[in-house]
Amino acid sequence: MNDTSHSTGLEPGIKPKQFLAPLDIQTKGSIAEVIPSFRVIQSKSLRLNIGFDTEFQENGDSRRVLSLQMSIALGAVLIRYFFLVDPRYQVITAESGGKIPLKYCLADILADLKECYFGNFPLVLKKDIVYKEQKWKGHDPYKIVDFEAMQDLVIPVTIICHTGKADISVFRRSKYDVDLIRDLGEIQGGWMTTKNVRFKAENDRNYNYYWLVNLAVRDTLGLTPADNKSLKALGNVINRPKITLPPDAINHMSAYAVDHPVEYYKYAMNDADIVVSFCSALFRCNHSIPMTLSSAAASSMYGSIKEYFGVSKKAEYDLIYRGLEMLDEGIIPSKDECMKFLKATRYVPRRDNPDAKIATEFYEEAYTGGFNASFYIGWITEHTTDFDLQNAYPTAMANIVDIDWSKPMRDFPRYYELTWQDLTSPLIPAVAVGSFDFPDDVYCPNIPVPVKGGMKIYPRHGRNVYMTGPDMYLAMKLGAKVTVFRGGVNQILVRDGKPSKCLAYAVTQLVQDRMKAKKVYKDNPLVEKSLKTMVNSCYGKTAQNVSPKTRYNARKMGREDAEPSAVTSPYHASYTTALVRCMLIACINELHDMGYHVYSVTTDGFITDAPTEIVRGLDAYGFAEIFQQGRYTLNQTTDPCDANQVWEPKHFNDTFLNITTRGNVAVNDKGVIAHNSYTTGEVKNSRADRDAYIIAVLSREGRLQCRTQIWTEFSEIVERKHDFKVSESLRQLSMNFDYKRCPIVETAKDTPVHYDSADGQHHIDTVIAEYDTRPFDDTEEFLNYRRTMENEDCVKVTGDLERVKVKSTTKTKGYIGKNLDRKILMSILMGYRSGIYQIPALDGLKQSEIVKTVNSWKIAEISVNDWKNCSRSKRQDNMLPHELVEETLKKILELGSEASEE
Repeated sequence: MNDTSHSTGLEPGIKPKQFLAPLDIQTKGSIAEVIPSFRVIQSKSLRLNIGFDTEFQENGDSRRVLSLQMSIALGAVLIRYFFLVDPRYQVITAESGGKIPLKYCLADILADLKECYFGNFPLVLKKDIVYKEQKWKGHDPYKIVDFEAMQDLVIPVTIICHTGKADISVFRRSKYDVDLIRDLGEIQGGWMTTKNVRFKAENDRNYNYYWLVNLAVRDTLGLTPADNKSLKALGNVINRPKITLPPDAINHMSAYAVDHPVEYYKYAMNDADIVVSFCSALFRCNHSIPMTLSSAAASSMYGSIKEYFGVSKKAEYDLIYRGLEMLDEGIIPSKDECMKFLKATRYVPRRDNPDAKIATEFYEEAYTGGFNASFYIGWITEHTTDFDLQNAYPTAMANIVDIDWSKPMRDFPRYYELTWQDLTSPLIPAVAVGSFDFPDDVYCPNIPVPVKGGMKIYPRHGRNVYMTGPDMYLAMKLGAKVTVFRGGVNQILVRDGKPSKCLAYAVTQLVQDRMKAKKVYKDNPLVEKSLKTMVNSCYGKTAQNVSPKTRYNARKMGREDAEPSAVTSPYHASYTTALVRCMLIACINELHDMGYHVYSVTTDGFITDAPTEIVRGLDAYGFAEIFQQGRYTLNQTTDPCDANQVWEPKHFNDTFLNITTRGNVAVNDKGVIAHNSYTTGEVKNSRADRDAYIIAVLSREGRLQCRTQIWTEFSEIVERKHDFKVSESLRQLSMNFDYKRCPIVETAKDTPVHYDSADGQHHIDTVIAEYDTRPFDDTEEFLNYRRTMENEDCVKVTGDLERVKVKSTTKTKGYIGKNLDRKILMSILMGYRSGIYQIPALDGLKQSEIVKTVNSWKIAEISVNDWKNCSRSKRQDNMLPHELVEETLKKILELGSEASEE
């Protein structure tokens, strides 16, 4: 296709609209002709795409919209529309929104386009509009425009925003206009339509002529690669940089517009130019735009899986791929048939095989997300490496075999202890509910157990837990006893004499296309980055709503059950995450047995002091070979190359501070940094940010305060409670270890730390505890510690760890407080006064002398009143048990003995 071609091919079933043909001016050829996966991104359907942005001035709790900017791309040419808003129409309120009618804005643009550019744009006479009767239960029928009858005259328009929450809310919301907000959904932070909005827009004051509009709204927050979410980053990647305003101008935009009208115009129009230029570069100029890149990934997978199975109908696809069938409209599934993840649909497990329901239900219950935890806490001075499991989820997906949903399961016997003969490979599709018991010397058990609050922990013992095949396989490898209450093995679907692997086919297509894009589109990194986002979205789409969620429905003004995607499959999703978790945990255990430390693990990698060659040489109880085969499948080669490496070093740390899960920071610039939600106010990940973060955590005496931006909730704007606003909120963040594992207090040592910021302005000398951890025995032990930690603002040194342990493991009626040494001392004195303990050094002394003697022991300070309280029976009921005070009592007796000898 040459630079000036005008392709008018449309999607099947869509009638051609010749008046749209002049919009199809491309600066470059179709990416979809080179990269097959882009066929789901680059639609052939034409639409008038309009980049949209606003400028507004905040006055306390209210906003005034100053201008609206709309930009249309025709190849390399931009047609710009700049609406300077009359002060009478600037005010935005929560009740009515803004005062600017959306349909009049669009009518003005369409009229100008017809007059100056596209004379064939259809303007419809009032008398030619076709109406149809709309029934409304309990009311008289009313007339609406019959858009189907007039579809050849309807103009498809897409408004493209960046963070549209701030911009779309400026339009009027009244019965005289389109209440567009009620037709939007909030997806990935952006506002967009899930179903197009159709309306008529008056072209003249006498209401003689109308435009018929089919409107879609898209937000670039859902369309941009992960590292290009900001408008500044988006502008840089398409070589249209965002214009920078002078300092503080953003807070005084009204004055800036008056004093610098030309600069204001350039700045204001630039953002609309960026979003429409981005969409033109990625999705073709004036062509349909997908809702999100992840939805495009799901569409690509759906098409590839149908192609793999050789089916054309969705009903056939659902039966083969995920064992589901759809009930006819009007039929309500029974409670027994309705899976939690299917509540918003008419899908049920296929009815010709009862085991399909059991298996689907069990895989849904067994589904667990990624593994995240910290193992070794403190100021780590050894050289460490942050390793990534390359393309962890896509690599796992490339290994998963498909289930033959038409055949029955092979049931395990009830209350049966599993053996190696039952699961000879972690890839065998199996699921069960049962119990497990790991040996005490296993450093990291691998079976997740849900606890209150939605968390998952990995204890040594569990009861009534749902487990996938990989979970049970690795548990047995680690020496666990796994007892099945109920479960079984699904039969594998065979295709061409081999186990079927449809996900391998679908994901490999995207990976191969990404590799091709790297070579073919070196000058357009957007293509490769978009494909990378799509590859990484594949797993999320198979898992969409497997853990059921709700979403806000703006039309109903309430929450409703979310829907699964076209590729949602509890079996495939549960096996994807299980394989990755087991790979990580197998490596962690092997490294621990070899004498290496793993400090932290987050979803697809970990930080360790083991060298690269050691990590890459791990067997991982057989899981390493599975992931190696996955790399070969995705890359379509077994040649030794970086792409085929299972493990990839990501960060190298000279010294780093490890405090909790997703909370660590290296001293060196290119080392790891995970903020644990804390913001320093400095540029994120800069040297100043790194220094401020380290010093704040090291110097803390309680929770850390930080400011964060709070955006008005979508529901509050829809329900007219608040207008859009970005406000600051002060947060109190705990930087304590999260106790997903139990600290081994016996390994704890207080480490002196001196740290200087790079600019020499800040210094800190402090002490923090360094310690190893172990798995909890069970959920009860975890919850005991968790309850204790709810009231602990700062657990930083060994004494803090000891206090938490005592509070969590000791049954006492009394308040232990934050000073454990004082509680122990008071318990000993209570025991002395009640005759339980003998302390000769205190015998025969007056009260003042006793207080002086006790304080000379330098265990904790007491007063005369404290001594008096020790004789009260109610206080004595709160004494700590002997085993907790025994060591201190022995020390006191030794001190008394030495004093008597002197």
